[in-house]
Amino acid sequence: MKLQPNLDIQDFLRSVDTCSGDVYFKTKEHDCLNLKSTLTRFVFTTFLESPDLLYESEVECTDRDDYQRLDAFLY
Repeated sequence: MKLQPNLDIQDFLRSVDTCSGDVYFKTKEHDCLNLKSTLTRFVFTTFLESPDLLYESEVECTDRDDYQRLDAFLY
């Protein structure tokens, strides 16, 4: 699933914290960032300067129930 435009990054990452499984951010270049990791969150926030990359990439959850926790941020 893709991220909604005009994403509030802080709210999104707080919601990722509530997820029971891993949450991955996957780019078209085949980069795969685990958003449960503090280090990769720093990398993820740099994508704010590249909205095309941010909004064209996919979010994937390992626990299907986590999609409900992130529903407000995904389409």
